[in-house]
Amino acid sequence: MVSGLGDAAIGAVGAANRFLSIPKIGFIGIAVANGVLSSQYFAKGNKKGVVRAFGSSLIMGLIFSSIIGLLYLMNSDTVVSKFSSDLAIQGLIKDYLSFGILESVVVTVVATLSIMMSSTGYAKFPFYGSLISLFINAFLNYGLIFGNLGFPALGVKGAAIATLISETISVTILLAGAIILKQPIISSFRDTFIIPKSYWKKILKLASPMMVSNFLWSWSRAYIHTIIGSMGIYALSSYGALVALQDLFLHLFIGLAQAAVVIVGGELGKKNLREAYQRAKEILIFSVGIGIVLGGLIFLFSPILSSLYYKLDLKSIDKIDIMLKIFGVFLGIRAFNLVSWDGIFSSGGDTKFMLILGPVDGWLISAPIAYISFHYFKLNIEGLYWWLSWGEIISLVIFIWRFRSKKWLRNLTEEDEYEKR
Repeated sequence: MVSGLGDAAIGAVGAANRFLSIPKIGFIGIAVANGVLSSQYFAKGNKKGVVRAFGSSLIMGLIFSSIIGLLYLMNSDTVVSKFSSDLAIQGLIKDYLSFGILESVVVTVVATLSIMMSSTGYAKFPFYGSLISLFINAFLNYGLIFGNLGFPALGVKGAAIATLISETISVTILLAGAIILKQPIISSFRDTFIIPKSYWKKILKLASPMMVSNFLWSWSRAYIHTIIGSMGIYALSSYGALVALQDLFLHLFIGLAQAAVVIVGGELGKKNLREAYQRAKEILIFSVGIGIVLGGLIFLFSPILSSLYYKLDLKSIDKIDIMLKIFGVFLGIRAFNLVSWDGIFSSGGDTKFMLILGPVDGWLISAPIAYISFHYFKLNIEGLYWWLSWGEIISLVIFIWRFRSKKWLRNLTEEDEYEKR
């Protein structure tokens, strides 16, 4: 809906959300690590382990997102200036982030509840909760952006407020559902937040590499976004619109990755390594198949999808159309990489590999491609996006090699000192 405000607004919101992805994606490393342990504890019938995983995920996530938020507030002018030299766009980015920073803290609670409930076999409830949140967000966007239904017209700031309110409602829905359904994650305050050193040692060893890797990778994406911002308003707005659309489609594969954590992690928790490998293989094949079919549809219907942004300049709409076609061509590969990274390798706590590959993919593959494409070859946004997509093939080769090595097949609860307490 922000596109109805024009190119500057959607470019600003895209840049703001790219910055917010740094704490959000960094936190996902923490949540997934705890979710992996939770799924393995749940498979072994260890409820206390599940509760501790939930508590430590909340504590670590809230601390991490709060630190990023404070750093932004102390350096807001510097941050927004990196995304655009246009003072009007900088002002819009600051408008969105004034509420977006708080929303990123709320998201840590939403993600923790969703991942932990999914890890214990209750994936449907988080799905329905996110669906309700999506409709509420759309309703509030319609009202707060344009001043419809008696709401004040707040523009970009209204979009941020709508997201903050919908995420807060999502927390309420998920928490109420967890209590009503008597989820394993619900326990006393002491059991949830008074966590022994032995568990902290274990989870920090597992979560820290995943958090650092995700943080560095998302930071590289923000850096690439700053390069795109220097290309001008049409590049920034078209890329912002593209990211919003592609993230919508990629959420399907994030769901498959979370399912992989539960299914494969459960088998690993039972020490069924052969079954875990087979299940992982089936999930990857299914993901690639869905990616190829969906990618083909996106390629065919890209003119219709890009026309959703009809209020943008025609230059921006043409760029969105071309980049959507590129996205469709590479979606099968991206599906394999995403599910491998966030699902398969995470399920076995393959932290050393993930710690290395995240920064390698972000700073040694993608960031140099973007820098060289713009500064040396003077490519437009479509050309830069095309070569960025080819970077996925390098990651694909590495992921296939790692998957076939089977070194990621690990039972994380074996010889667990914490379990003996």
